[in-house]
Amino acid sequence: MGQDRRIWLYVITGILLNVTALGFARMAYGIVMPFMRDGLELSYSQAGMLGTSTALGYLGVVVFAGLLAARWGAKKVIVIGGFLITVSLLCLSWVPSFEGALVMMFVAGAGTALIFTPLIALLVAWFPRRRGTVIGFMSSGAGIGTLIAGSVVPIVIEMVPGSGWRAVWALFGFFALVTTVWAFVILKDPPQSAVTTQRPQLNSIDLVYKNKQVLLTAVVYFFAGTSYMIPMTFLPGFMLEYSMDPVLAGWVVALGGFLSIWSGPLWGIISDRIGRRLALLMSSGAMIAGILIPVATPSAAGFVTGQFVLGVTIGGMLSLIQATATEQVPPPLISVSLGYATVFFAVGQLIGPGAAGWIIDHLGGFRSAFLFGAIAIAAGTLIASRIRKETEIGAPIHHVECNTKVMR
Repeated sequence: MGQDRRIWLYVITGILLNVTALGFARMAYGIVMPFMRDGLELSYSQAGMLGTSTALGYLGVVVFAGLLAARWGAKKVIVIGGFLITVSLLCLSWVPSFEGALVMMFVAGAGTALIFTPLIALLVAWFPRRRGTVIGFMSSGAGIGTLIAGSVVPIVIEMVPGSGWRAVWALFGFFALVTTVWAFVILKDPPQSAVTTQRPQLNSIDLVYKNKQVLLTAVVYFFAGTSYMIPMTFLPGFMLEYSMDPVLAGWVVALGGFLSIWSGPLWGIISDRIGRRLALLMSSGAMIAGILIPVATPSAAGFVTGQFVLGVTIGGMLSLIQATATEQVPPPLISVSLGYATVFFAVGQLIGPGAAGWIIDHLGGFRSAFLFGAIAIAAGTLIASRIRKETEIGAPIHHVECNTKVMR
């Protein structure tokens, strides 16, 4: 297969997997939840616990996903993750109780973790000189999946009264099955994976866990995780508190979701041209501005402008951090490095909304919470400025011989 054909075939496969893992298995729950809560007669606390279960499944498995990919090969781990998501979504279509749903949501989170970091590692190993582009396009799958879910769920709910939410999960599960089979057929591990199947030795793993640049990148990812969930979670409430029309507020949120589809590819292409660190600093600065605009001008114009900036920035900034994490280690350890950094990100995601909610209740409302988010991103930006300029640690697979010393 030619390299030009392979890159786009793999990018499309990556987008489909991300639609499944992030769009359907994680993001879609918020859309399905009201109908699922009524169907299972859940309290709001129980509904919240289901979302937390998915997050815990992801957090508990993501660090091991990189290690498993380094040992078994990324493709095998991706396929396992896809089948876990398939099973969990199909089971959610017939679970009779809260307890069963709790287990399946955890499995969905675990499956997402087994797809996310190994998929990035596989794409970067094949196309190291275009890592920003491929990661950026792959990341658009989350936004695409969310938009699809937002469009499909109301239609299915209306078509299947009473149990429409079960039909939604069954539909998503079938999509996950088809996508997983497609990935099994299309994806191939890069050549070095075929000869590095033994478990990485301690001195190899130290290249990740004792690597200052990896740690700096992970801390930047933590601050990004802490801050980006704040506008995603609280912007609707912020707009309504300042008497914005609910319909217009909904359109503002939708604007951010639509723009996020293009954010990753845009910043990925930019970073492949001007360098990862400069692009990361630029996107971080733009995100700070996007958060602060509604703080300074809590009006319709301020909310729309801020959401526009955030929409074209957040997804790209996260993709750039992921790409940066892959540049600090030799190719066989990319999945380990990314898994390690993603743990920091997941912890930030857990901390950010809770801290912001407490600030809203006790320290000055939404403006103070958004200011906290801007400060977190500013701290991450300062740390990002200390990350060394990327070096060429990889080259296209068809141009180089495999170097496997690090794994021996």
